[in-house]
Amino acid sequence: MDNITHALAGVSLAELALRRDASSSTRRAFLVAGVVAASAPDLDLLYTGIVEAPLGYLLHHRGHSHTLPGLLVLGVLIAAAIRLWPAARSATRADGVRLTCLIAVGLLSHLLFDAANSYGTLLLYPFSTRWHYGDAVFILEPSLWIVLGVAAALNAQQRWSRGLTWGLTLVPCLGAAAVNLVTWGQLTLLLVAGVGLVTVLRFRTARARALAGIGATIMIVAGLLGMAQLARAEARGLLRASGAGVIVDIVLNPDPAAPWCWTLISVEHDDSGRDLRVRRGTLSLAPTLRPVATCASHRLLSTGGEWDGPLPGRALVWNREWRVDLAELRALHAGNCRAAAWLRFGRVPYIDNGRLLDLRFDNPLRGNLSAMDIDGAGCPSNVPFWSPPRGDLLGP
Repeated sequence: MDNITHALAGVSLAELALRRDASSSTRRAFLVAGVVAASAPDLDLLYTGIVEAPLGYLLHHRGHSHTLPGLLVLGVLIAAAIRLWPAARSATRADGVRLTCLIAVGLLSHLLFDAANSYGTLLLYPFSTRWHYGDAVFILEPSLWIVLGVAAALNAQQRWSRGLTWGLTLVPCLGAAAVNLVTWGQLTLLLVAGVGLVTVLRFRTARARALAGIGATIMIVAGLLGMAQLARAEARGLLRASGAGVIVDIVLNPDPAAPWCWTLISVEHDDSGRDLRVRRGTLSLAPTLRPVATCASHRLLSTGGEWDGPLPGRALVWNREWRVDLAELRALHAGNCRAAAWLRFGRVPYIDNGRLLDLRFDNPLRGNLSAMDIDGAGCPSNVPFWSPPRGDLLGP
């Protein structure tokens, strides 16, 4: 997830951890601890340079710092920093258990948020070195900004912090509409919901507001996880009905603020069994009410050359197709150390003119962040021992 969501969640978690009679200094210390803990796992961005680009980012972002042992280390560091900060140590002396719980829950919230989308995390490391994907929450979700931002803004006690929180809530929503991630109609509905939430929570206690923000967040994420299961079942049914080959994987990503629209990538064995067929399209779970053509993923990822739609009432419209030579991919994995390192991340690998690409990040409007030249100088160092997501296809 984006760091705004993480930080806003940390603010509400801090409010829930505070005693009702907490002093202003204790409140400040808890708010800082909550925001830092909920954001801290992304400190891995500071050391991605230990491996050449793009491998450093691909393998180490959401790597060790997004594992249970990594959270333990970060928790110890945050607690030590509070102990070394005289004002924070004095303000939290009587609330050690509450503070420890806040740090633990804040760190865990980051891992659970990130595990809910299609990028993946090493959620169960060290018990498993496999990537885990929720395929349920887009990395930018305006509905989470609204519910967490309203609670945090209403609880802000200084005018500057209240203004900053409203800015962090509303400006990204406007930005998402400006770049067509959401329609202006969807943004209007979100803002109306936000005004309704302000009306309901305005005269509630700070704890009640924070609880409402966290509760609404849990409901949104749980709802999206349920919708992802519906989308996966619908996708499998449509693929089988269309005569698809053996399905290897289905990658899903919801449109922001539109859980009826899903970007779908299918990875299948072709009829020969020697190649992989990869297709990307847009799935609508309510094609009669919300046609595929209204989905942001269709508007942004279609180049006008979709080869079988969109038709009125059609639930799934494809817009790109790729072929992957499975024998070449296996040979690279076995004989090219750079490719072998990259394949510890790539979920939908594709070979293109001497480069490896993960088709999850194919975008006609910008470059692919996963693109790596296969031929390079020497083998990369500091490569973590993650299991290749496509180990089911690559062989031993």
